[in-house]
Amino acid sequence: GCPDFRLASEAIAKAYALVEDEIQTNTNPPTKEVSFGTSGWRGIIGKDFSLHSVALVAQAIVAMYRELDQNDSLAPALGVRNFAEAQQRGAVVGFDNRFGGSLLAQRVIEVLTSNGITVHYAHEATTGTLSAAVLMLLVRLEGGVPRDHGSPPGSVMARVMANGQGRTTDVERG
Repeated sequence: GCPDFRLASEAIAKAYALVEDEIQTNTNPPTKEVSFGTSGWRGIIGKDFSLHSVALVAQAIVAMYRELDQNDSLAPALGVRNFAEAQQRGAVVGFDNRFGGSLLAQRVIEVLTSNGITVHYAHEATTGTLSAAVLMLLVRLEGGVPRDHGSPPGSVMARVMANGQGRTTDVERG
């Protein structure tokens, strides 16, 4: 083989190993404040998106659904009456083809299942496919990681509301 190609391949493999290590070990807060774009939380893989930060956000989403049992004011936006209904209807989890998506999706699945939420795992999928699954299964959560329609190294932890639309809502802003 071509020596330049081999050297480039080795350098790329080292870079990916560093990012994977950062995804797995970074416990620092995200580098920028969590903000939501068209289909969810935008950030940089390894910096904003780590197993730690994704688990914290997933647990915060679960807490929002648990809160329905004490305060049902978000029930219309969340599409369920209480946490038991959210657990039963479940969540669709998937990721796009960007590096680290599978690792991050697995962490979301761990958080959801540890809270008794049924998970419908889509593996690698497009935003449209995940949105369609939300509608077809009548689930109320979608955790898609990473997802971004801009250029790398961007990523997004996506949340699709009960109607399957990927958009920022008052629930996500609050």
